[in-house]
Amino acid sequence: MNVQYPLHSVLSYSHLSPSYHHFIMSIFASTEPTSYVEASRHDCWIKAMQAELHALQMNNTWTLTTLPPHKIAIGCRWVYKIKYKC
Repeated sequence: MNVQYPLHSVLSYSHLSPSYHHFIMSIFASTEPTSYVEASRHDCWIKAMQAELHALQMNNTWTLTTLPPHKIAIGCRWVYKIKYKC
């Protein structure tokens, strides 16, 4: 592939300290799942989901109840994001 302005000509990691270089590379190596099925394959995401559900229960975020007749429950979904502490 012929790129007119290659990124490596203006961006270099060679001047970073070894610890910061390792941190930057770990960010690029991390991937966020795009579905529950994908997340459920990794222990770290399962633990994160369990912790989130536990926090919601401890905060009394919802109350289970029966729906009135002819009503449909709203849906929900998991959003997976990695939070980096810099």
